[in-house]
Amino acid sequence: MYTQRLVVGCATIAVALLFRTEAGFATQPQKSQSRVAAVLENITNLNRPGQDGYATVWDGNKYVQCKRLSDRNLRCEAAGSLMQSSLGHVLTPERVARLTALGWRLDPSFGNYVQTFPADAASSLVADKILQTLGEAYEADVADIEVQSTWIPSEPCPSSKRAQPKFRRYRQQCTFHGGDSGLRLRL
Repeated sequence: MYTQRLVVGCATIAVALLFRTEAGFATQPQKSQSRVAAVLENITNLNRPGQDGYATVWDGNKYVQCKRLSDRNLRCEAAGSLMQSSLGHVLTPERVARLTALGWRLDPSFGNYVQTFPADAASSLVADKILQTLGEAYEADVADIEVQSTWIPSEPCPSSKRAQPKFRRYRQQCTFHGGDSGLRLRL
């Protein structure tokens, strides 16, 4: 079954690369695109019972972090300036408008920008969208992007707002705080 998914995934990537029409694609370094697609594949294709996988792509404090949801959709968050005031000069009104045009929406309860990709979206296409977002909305150096996949034990949301090392509750949703970069992902 894994081999079949791998073959289908490779075929999807090949077709996507042949028929890609977005202007931004040509400016995204192929090496970065393949690295981002690989970390997305890691969290979407591997099944690690009792663990949740996160894919993080970043340049400094400019990041996108994704998690596969139980319905197989991929929920991604892009950094916001509410929790990272240092992004205030980066996320100008023009760049926030660009985030919106790229399909991201502000989650006012947490301050990050969110986008959910359908379960059948090819990792290569999601990688393109992430790199386009980081490059156009955050002016990240997509040629020298950092990527990481992290697996943590699955845990239910804590029952209170009191401190637990990995999670805090926001409007009945949990937020993962982790990885070497200390990034936050609201689930």
